[in-house]
Amino acid sequence: MKKLRSSNLVTILSVSIFLFIFSMTAYSAQNSEQPKHSLLKVYITGEQDVKKINNEGLFFDHLESHDGYIETWLSEEEIQMLRKSGVIYEVIIDDFQRYYEENNKMSSAEMESAMQTAYEQFNISHSIYGTMGGYLTYAEVVNKLDSMRLEYPGLISQKFSIGNTVENREMWTVRVSNDPNTTTGRPEVWFHSLIHAREPMSMEQNIFFIYWLLENYNTDPIANYILSNRELYFTPVFNPDGYEYNRSTNPNGGGFWRKNRKLNSGTTYGVDLNRNYGTYEFWNSSNNGSSTSPSSDTYRGTSPFSEIETQNAMNFVNSRNFKGVLSYHTYGNYLIRPWGYVDAPSPDENIFQSLSQDMVINNHFTLGRANQTVNYGVRGVTDDWYYSDSGHASAIAMTPEVGTSTDGFWPLQSRIMLLAASTLSQNIYFALSCGPYVEPVRTNLDNEKYNAGESGYLKVDFKNKGLMNAQNVKIELTSQNPLLNIQNGTITIPGMNSFATDSVNFNFTVSALTPVNTALKATLTFKLDNVKTVYTQDVYIPVGGGNIILLDSAENGLSRWTAVGGWGLSSSLPHSGNNSFSDSPTGNYSNTTTRSLTLTVPLNVSASPVLKLSFWYKHTIDTLDNAYIDVSNDNGVTWTSPRFYNKTVSNWTREVIDISSIAGGSTSLKIRFSMISNGSVTADGIYIDDIKLTGYNETPTGIAINNEIPVQYSLSQNFPNPFNPSTVINYQIKNQDFVTLKIYNQLGKEVMTLVNENQAAGNYSVNFSATDGGINLSSGLYYYKLQSGEFTDTKKMLLVK
Repeated sequence: MKKLRSSNLVTILSVSIFLFIFSMTAYSAQNSEQPKHSLLKVYITGEQDVKKINNEGLFFDHLESHDGYIETWLSEEEIQMLRKSGVIYEVIIDDFQRYYEENNKMSSAEMESAMQTAYEQFNISHSIYGTMGGYLTYAEVVNKLDSMRLEYPGLISQKFSIGNTVENREMWTVRVSNDPNTTTGRPEVWFHSLIHAREPMSMEQNIFFIYWLLENYNTDPIANYILSNRELYFTPVFNPDGYEYNRSTNPNGGGFWRKNRKLNSGTTYGVDLNRNYGTYEFWNSSNNGSSTSPSSDTYRGTSPFSEIETQNAMNFVNSRNFKGVLSYHTYGNYLIRPWGYVDAPSPDENIFQSLSQDMVINNHFTLGRANQTVNYGVRGVTDDWYYSDSGHASAIAMTPEVGTSTDGFWPLQSRIMLLAASTLSQNIYFALSCGPYVEPVRTNLDNEKYNAGESGYLKVDFKNKGLMNAQNVKIELTSQNPLLNIQNGTITIPGMNSFATDSVNFNFTVSALTPVNTALKATLTFKLDNVKTVYTQDVYIPVGGGNIILLDSAENGLSRWTAVGGWGLSSSLPHSGNNSFSDSPTGNYSNTTTRSLTLTVPLNVSASPVLKLSFWYKHTIDTLDNAYIDVSNDNGVTWTSPRFYNKTVSNWTREVIDISSIAGGSTSLKIRFSMISNGSVTADGIYIDDIKLTGYNETPTGIAINNEIPVQYSLSQNFPNPFNPSTVINYQIKNQDFVTLKIYNQLGKEVMTLVNENQAAGNYSVNFSATDGGINLSSGLYYYKLQSGEFTDTKKMLLVK
């Protein structure tokens, strides 16, 4: 296991000690200037309830939508308005400040563990923790940018200001690339955060992303490609005045100030900077997406770009040529796109949809426009103006909202690292997509399995998922095993337009000496301009039928599964038998729903380094909703999603996914099918049937292969014997023939077939597990019988639990 270097652990401990001292010396009335806030569940039965709430002058600026209700944080004054509306609600967390102070403490050991996990999973050794409840203060962010420059002068620029704020603070910005001291003409991408002062998690995840880029440039080909072919700009603290005000009132974190600190009149301060963008049409839309009251949290200001901070941003954008902008916020786990000022798709709706679906494949953020996600209109927001071409090039601009409603604006310290990690793949993908970026959509073998000596081909469907055309796309399939011969290992495509698709076939032959139930490894690589690696993936060619670890055709109900949100059995035209699994077996799925079907008991797959997951599916899913197949190698703590599904697939279709790289020899593997919808159109959903997980051995490449054809048939004694739960059976056959290897109990009843296929002459090794295929054999004596042509041999083996 990689260990975090001690200097960083000392830093973590120092921050912990400082947090303790700081909390002891902070003045007791730290939250006296900010009102109490509560987390509410508000039951919305229809548009009439929204109108009742709006008629009382209450407009939600953040919420998390669910089927039949929303969750949102409100002040005491706002709760009074809600009460007057007559809409039913209940209190989940009564006093945020008390909840935050009672639950936010994180021990130095817990911080060390979180940092160690970040190091092991993402090769990030630097801390992103600060002294404001675990969050970096404005001054600490500035210090971070300076220290990054000192440590990585060839990858990050000196910080520069895009302008001063109303209270004369700097809006510090950095450029991150492998030529950071000058502009290069490469595709430009802007990431900014903390435009709303009470959303520091937005900043933390940007700092985390910067560290990933810097620390992985020399070791990760994707990080290297991004910094060699993009210019990334980061403004971590867009609204330093508001953020500093929160520090002054709540130095241990948890302040609820949102706006900037402009004096409007009397004692009324602040304009919502994310309601102050132009054009006038955007800013003055009739959708009630901001407030004209200076005391409101969503006060839009006196005119578009009336605020110096938004003027600075306007000037910065007009001076650059951004292909994409992500304006990070919290909370809701949404990825929101234009338009906001009107409930209508933008001219590039298909581009937004294609990009956003791939961006959220691992974090499962809900997709759509504001009215489809947060269920209310917005006006004068960043995305609409960045995307428009008002004095600047049009940029693909979106707003990710990080965290759940329980996380709120100030997630607990224990959640900081997890939430930062949840957006990493999203940021990586966005940076890649803002230029040319080609990757596979599907890889399919022409057969489910191969016999030794057979030939086949791998079909690779791929797409330029970037906003720019790609040139000289080189696709390579390289054998990593002497038993696998690839005939056409390199294919070059002269050019691909943005969002164009194509496919190629790689032909291969499996050696006649390949042992049964093994998988032969090859590496699939995509390069742009012939030399720039943008994607790598291991591909395994299965030889033999493998060892069945899980087999479920839905005929035994949900006995193996935990169903949440409506998953159940459907008898409507299953793929086989009488049933299939469905997320909504009695009708359409509902709006704003998250439902899942999760394998209850984790699987130990440590004996199978190569894993193929297959199932049959069909579905009707709205374009803005997604179904996912998720895999966890740590008993459901973290999940990776190799596929998503939407639109319509009317006929049963077989999916085969190599999950070897995700499983990683796990002793606690879980599989999950999930369905996530937004607040728009609903549909029938997804059906799943005939789920199978098959394991293979990987033939070692560093061990000599016995190239001699056997001169006789033989069946060896299994090893180990006795065994629990796995053992290995070796055998050899001297002529090509049909071979069976079967397991029988003491009564002579067949309990499993391990081999049932034609095989070439050679030496073979089969892994047998007493838990294969979902069975669970009891202790006792078993027989295994090999038959090939006229040769038959039987031996005993003992299972002892």
